[in-house]
Amino acid sequence: VDTDRWLSWSDGSRTACDCFGDLVRAYCMKYTISSPRLYVSNKALIWAQDWYRDQNIDTNHPIVALNPGAGNVAKRWPIDRYIELAVWLQKKQYTVFFVFGPKEINLFHANIEVVRQSGAHVIHFPDSQIQRLAGLLRNCWLTISNDCAVMHIAAAIGCPTLAIFGPTNS
Repeated sequence: VDTDRWLSWSDGSRTACDCFGDLVRAYCMKYTISSPRLYVSNKALIWAQDWYRDQNIDTNHPIVALNPGAGNVAKRWPIDRYIELAVWLQKKQYTVFFVFGPKEINLFHANIEVVRQSGAHVIHFPDSQIQRLAGLLRNCWLTISNDCAVMHIAAAIGCPTLAIFGPTNS
């Protein structure tokens, strides 16, 4: 395997999937490059539809998910900017909901009232419920997220994703 070509994902010229595919092909195995996808169970899709119904959210209307959290606090875009974005999106007729993961419990509790006052919906997953989150994001027109698990899950289910990157180690 040409190690320079294999490591080219780190400079952005190829995806990590492309590079790992090179390793598989080096062992004479057939491998066709495709974007990784996360399967969303029917149970998760039904759970998401119930949540949307309970929130009075019309899934036929454009929905945007905002994720202000990240396990690494340094990677978080300031939540006041997310609030401002939520207000702007709602003025443009988008339905907005904030999602908080298990590592954002303090961020969630500190900001739940201001999020609700903005008119946005909010959900907090106190534990890692990837399938339920994927079910919710499957209905979204767009997910805007910091560099974290939510961003990766949104992209893996095929939801258009705008990722906000802060300090990171490539």
